[in-house]
Amino acid sequence: MRATIIVAAFFIAGCSAGPKPAAEAGGHGLQGPVEVKTPPLVRMVEFHGHLGPYVVLGYRAGEAAREILKSPGYFDLDADVTSPLHTPQSCFIDGVQLGAGCSVGKRNLTVTEGENVVASFRSKGGKAVRIDLRPDLPGKLAGWIEKEGVEAAAHRVLDMPLEEVLDVRLLP
Repeated sequence: MRATIIVAAFFIAGCSAGPKPAAEAGGHGLQGPVEVKTPPLVRMVEFHGHLGPYVVLGYRAGEAAREILKSPGYFDLDADVTSPLHTPQSCFIDGVQLGAGCSVGKRNLTVTEGENVVASFRSKGGKAVRIDLRPDLPGKLAGWIEKEGVEAAAHRVLDMPLEEVLDVRLLP
């Protein structure tokens, strides 16, 4: 009981500006521009549990979608991800959550089992983009993981130009 009260007091103290009225916040309760201060690699490791190339690719896909669609993400974006539902490919899904701010809990992320990793994003304004892994990338990733390890492969993917790892195209 004491721990619950301390946590509640900490939460209330942290919300000194008070909640926005639901109508002002777009009907979702507490919401607004999200300012993330934690570096992306730290967020990926904290959320996903380790750093791997597929979580990095998902993060980069979500981030690219936000930039291309000029979307702040979170409540303004819907994502549909198709992926094999086994690791390491399914790690892409966690990256999308971090990069785009979409989640199953907010009901703006849907996941479908499929043979290839692909994500489609649509902003509330109606603009949409489809992002696929480059066709040669999965084979390269497998080799890098085997030779260099998962984390080194993740850093390699992070440092590569976007067009070398992802195919991005606007949708009608």
